[in-house]
Order: sequence, then structure tokens, then C-alpha cells
Amino acid sequence: MATQELSVLLMCVATVGMGCLPTYNQAGVIAPILLVVVRLMQGVSVGGELIGSIVYTTETAPSNRWGLYASFSLMTAVLGTALGMLVGAIMHASLSEDKLDDWGWRIPFLAGIVL
Repeated sequence: MATQELSVLLMCVATVGMGCLPTYNQAGVIAPILLVVVRLMQGVSVGGELIGSIVYTTETAPSNRWGLYASFSLMTAVLGTALGMLVGAIMHASLSEDKLDDWGWRIPFLAGIVL
């Protein structure tokens, strides 16, 4: 398995794992420990990917298009953030505060299994 594929797989596993975490009331102190573990997995899996993609894209682009090609990596990162905010807004508009607090917050994380 290539390094890039492993990074994406680790990110997906961590994201879905976050949606499956027990609450503090269910598991006690292990719940925040597990949260830290999955967040660390996410950070490790994506940590070097953005810079690596910018470097690779720039080095393989024609020299007169370096800035344009490099901007695609940053643009997709910003679009991903915007998409996440849109999903959050949709969830907030679709569910009551109680449902969102109880189980609704898990839906976007569990949707990561599609990847």
C-alpha cells in the first residue's frame, strides 16, 4: 500500500472512530483518552500531506505555472473546510439541539466511512 493510500485510510479510520466514541457517561475517563488518540491519528495522517502535495504539484508543474498549480492544493484544503462548515450548518438546521447533542454530531464523522 502506498504512503498516500495509508494516510487516507488512517484519516478515514480515525474519523469514523470519532463517530463511534463512547460518551464520558458511558466509559468514564477512557472516553477523553480515546478522543485524544483518534485526534492524534487524524493529525498524523494529514500532517505532512498538504505540504507534500504542494511540493509535488509545484515540482511537476511547468515552471511558468508553479503558482497556479500549487494554489490547487491550498484551494482544495479551504474547500474542504468550507464543506465541513456547510455540513455543520445543515446538521444544526435539521436537528434540534437535544438530538444534535445526543447523536446528531456523530453523523458527519460516520459519513467518513464512505471514503
